[in-house]
Amino acid sequence: MRKRSRASIKLLRATVLLMGISILLPGVQADSTKLTPGIYTTTIVGSDIPPTFPPDVAVILVGQWQIEFTQAGTYIVTKDGEIVVIGRYTSNSFRFVMTDLQ
Repeated sequence: MRKRSRASIKLLRATVLLMGISILLPGVQADSTKLTPGIYTTTIVGSDIPPTFPPDVAVILVGQWQIEFTQAGTYIVTKDGEIVVIGRYTSNSFRFVMTDLQ
């Protein structure tokens, strides 16, 4: 089993969360040019993960994910109540950009 760096695990977690909530975001933004601040959650269970995923990655993905977008342009990603990533975001009608700070 190959060890993964803490940074790559954080990136993987944030990516999975965004994939999980991506279905919710278009509806939230339907009449707006900016992302609506708020808290978005999703839960990933073992059956959500394709069997071809490496087992060590699958274990990392399972859990309750949450991302909070603030009015001030910051976000916090948590998994099972633990902070995974903190950063800043910007959005408009054409793009959504997230920058990790820690």
